[in-house]
Amino acid sequence: MFQIEVKGLDRLVKRLENYANDLESKKKTFLEKLGEIGVTAAKFRFADAEYAGFNDVAVEPTWIDDNTLAVMAVGSSVLFIEFGTGIRYEEHPMADEFGYHHGTYGQGKGANPKGWVYKGVQGNAGIPVTDRSGRVKDGVYRTFGNPPARAMYEASKDMRNKLLDIAKEVFTP
Repeated sequence: MFQIEVKGLDRLVKRLENYANDLESKKKTFLEKLGEIGVTAAKFRFADAEYAGFNDVAVEPTWIDDNTLAVMAVGSSVLFIEFGTGIRYEEHPMADEFGYHHGTYGQGKGANPKGWVYKGVQGNAGIPVTDRSGRVKDGVYRTFGNPPARAMYEASKDMRNKLLDIAKEVFTP
């Protein structure tokens, strides 16, 4: 009879379990670091965007499941700021893919070359409207739209550009 004795199997199993747990932790750290870059970049670009109106954009990382961390932008002005409005400005690079061409969403006012008048918040691009006597109408502004801020688009590029550096930082022993 021939017999083989295996020693240290318990130790090997424990090492593999530790490796798996460590890998799970590193994956989470990797996604969080990548998300931080995206959130920071998007927040900056949304805050710095030219926009006639109330910029209510909030950007936060959101866990979708154990393997997916999304950079989410929410607010009623997100699409207008991200994709821009008004035919005076260039289109967003992904306007075709998402179908947000100037003048085709919202109330379609962005297709008017003379701009449009709105009631609300001036933002950093609204032009006060005056009545016939030259007095400023309270809360009434004219806009010609705004250029696309490309906040999420550029944030995703920033994340892709840092992907390898973050992977090396997190996963290198």
